[in-house]
Amino acid sequence: MSGIVGILQLDGAPVEGRLLQNLTEAMAFRGPQAQAIWVQGRVGLGHALLPTTLESQREQQPCSLDGEVWITADARLDDRAGLQQRLAPRGGHLAAATDAELILHAYRAWGEACVQHLLGDFCFALWDGRQQRLFCARDHFGVKLFYFAQAGNTLVFSNTLNVIRQHPAVSRRLHEPAIGDFLLFGYNVDAATTTFADIRRLMPAQILTASGTQVHARRYWQLPITEPLRFTRPADCVDRFKELLQQAVTDRLRTDGLTVWMSGGLDSTSVAALAAARQVESGRPATLTAMSVYYDDLIPDDEREYAELAGRALNLPIHFLPGDRYPLFEGGSATAPHYPEPVEEPMTALLTDQLQTSLANGNVVLTGDGGDELLFPSGLAQMARSLPLPQVWHDACAYVRSHKELPPLGLGLRAKLRAWRQRAPVADDYPNWLNQSFAQRRGQASAAARRVLPPHHALLAERA
Repeated sequence: MSGIVGILQLDGAPVEGRLLQNLTEAMAFRGPQAQAIWVQGRVGLGHALLPTTLESQREQQPCSLDGEVWITADARLDDRAGLQQRLAPRGGHLAAATDAELILHAYRAWGEACVQHLLGDFCFALWDGRQQRLFCARDHFGVKLFYFAQAGNTLVFSNTLNVIRQHPAVSRRLHEPAIGDFLLFGYNVDAATTTFADIRRLMPAQILTASGTQVHARRYWQLPITEPLRFTRPADCVDRFKELLQQAVTDRLRTDGLTVWMSGGLDSTSVAALAAARQVESGRPATLTAMSVYYDDLIPDDEREYAELAGRALNLPIHFLPGDRYPLFEGGSATAPHYPEPVEEPMTALLTDQLQTSLANGNVVLTGDGGDELLFPSGLAQMARSLPLPQVWHDACAYVRSHKELPPLGLGLRAKLRAWRQRAPVADDYPNWLNQSFAQRRGQASAAARRVLPPHHALLAERA
């Protein structure tokens, strides 16, 4: 991901260019290819470039179409052709436009409503000189990061938390509720806050605006809850799913080289197969390789065998890493990712080698993460809560016909029984290993001790 940073002086004081340059250069690990800044009076934007698409290889940010509206963005837009078609009647030849330039064209056409027309992974900050207004946005599902801090009359924003911490106006005070949540539950329950008191996180599908001395954040999109999508024939559902998956993979192939983290299972192998097929169809000379982690001694593991079979079938070279040779909770090399907040990541050394090895083939990695959660069948209990009973009966019968077994009840009885057997006595205080003065300061001992929260396993840990 490229790095973005910006400073806005709400009181109109000029931005110090040297300070902004230092903050931008601190993101060189994100964007080693180029770092640049733009400063005009009370606002300044910085960018560190990591090209991940063919168009971004000639990108220069911060950039502007007219010298009035400027942008710094970390963006990979999907459905570029559809967006270009909607923008075409408004003028301009957009086929060669970078994703940041397309966002500028979309803002010119629709103003702040441009986010309703964008698909993909993005975070950006846009300064409208005519309106003297800052407009920032984060993508629908929060794939890209965005942090901000308002310290007096200074607003600092970036997709790199540690860069914001380097601004002298931002204090080093810790946010105690976040520290307490991590110690008790393994993660910060309030995702809009961070470990640091002054720094907040812009949530997925939110925009941040600043005009005059006012700063506001609001949501621009919510996952639509509609009637279930039903097809006449089950095969039509499969075809539609394949069409969407193929489009999702294709949107991520605008690059010279990429690596698929392929286990040999259905999810990652499906992504690899679609990527390989699209590469052949497009005739582009992009390099596609695979990587797989295997275990010889630690656990019973047959993933290497299946990954090798898939690699031969797809004609993909595979690099294997022995997962059981990496010690837990060790950082590995000096290039290991640095986490600006506490995280539970026991395999940092392995992750570092995966990333370093993948980098040799390009700046893009595809995975099959999330497939299990997406495709796991709904239980009867869940269906009964959300569907009419005749529909539940119809779907249950269809499940029996296709799977030759009864559908899962979805009550979680085994998990509840296991939790009951392993239950610990409920106390009225924090655990005795937690500093008691800290617990008393927070004034939430009883509530925290009785809280029951689901485990949290982030698919993408937020780094630096």
